[in-house]
Amino acid sequence: MPRYIPDANLQMAYISALGSEQQARAGMTTIQEALAADEDVEAKGFYVCLFASVCGLAGEADAGLNALKPAIAEVAATGARLWESELHRIAGDLLLGSATLDLEPSEAHYLRAIEVAREQHAASLDLRASTSLARLWAHRGDRQKAYDLLAPVYAWFTEGLNTPDLIDAKELLDQLR
Repeated sequence: MPRYIPDANLQMAYISALGSEQQARAGMTTIQEALAADEDVEAKGFYVCLFASVCGLAGEADAGLNALKPAIAEVAATGARLWESELHRIAGDLLLGSATLDLEPSEAHYLRAIEVAREQHAASLDLRASTSLARLWAHRGDRQKAYDLLAPVYAWFTEGLNTPDLIDAKELLDQLR
């Protein structure tokens, strides 16, 4: 079977998870089974990102965080950094949705996600992490700091302005003005 088929099936599980909490729980199972079966380091990072995101949709932030911790440690140990930025951004998001709300660890994950994205020249990952951090700062009352972070990152983009990440960033910028 071609390698892209299992990946496509996992992406379909993720898309289905966007529909409802019940579908997200089903997606968690599908993705968790794929994680257990695949030993490809790069694919594993992708699967962990999908799994943790779906956990957030299912209201299971702790399960997602439990999957992210070893993946983040593995990145540090192996240097396989392809998914590092997303792992940290998703960890920051899940921490905000966990039972023990603490903004500092979320902020640290977002800052690391931005740092890695910039080292990798990954503008879209930088945008996603910067939007998340700007939202956290705005929630904390640092609206100008949030705007100053996000505005220049958003300005890098001249195409694809109707994509979800850019729409999200633009809406946040409009709220911060």
